[in-house]
Amino acid sequence: MRIAPFLVSAVVTAGLVYVLSRPIGSLPMAAGKFLSPQHGFWQNADPAGKSFDEELSFPDLKGKAEVYYDERLVPHVFAENDEDLYFIQGYLHAKFRLFQMDLQTKAAAGRASEIAGSKAIKFDKEQRRLGMVYAAENALTVIENNPKQKNV
Repeated sequence: MRIAPFLVSAVVTAGLVYVLSRPIGSLPMAAGKFLSPQHGFWQNADPAGKSFDEELSFPDLKGKAEVYYDERLVPHVFAENDEDLYFIQGYLHAKFRLFQMDLQTKAAAGRASEIAGSKAIKFDKEQRRLGMVYAAENALTVIENNPKQKNV
């Protein structure tokens, strides 16, 4: 019974390799080359050897903090207290994903059409019916009533 899934996977893989290595219709190049991490559109990403070493100073930090990037560029944050850790995590998140954060905030609030135009109006209406902004405002009110939670 194990041979059937293997054969199906092998045939599908071979078919995809064959199809993606040939130009399709009016495309100027084969789709496989376009998707290739070595030759395709990924070349526009940051270079793999780019150094993210920099010395930053934030006056609001209460203690020492350090960020280490491993070989896969995953940041590891070390801080003397939780507040500094959360601040640095937010800074790093915004540094690398600011557009994504803005887009998700607008989408959840039913304001995606500000970016995408009239195509997103139906989506915006559905999102507004969900009441995410109302729920977030209520959650913020509850958090601000608890001083311990508010500080974290």
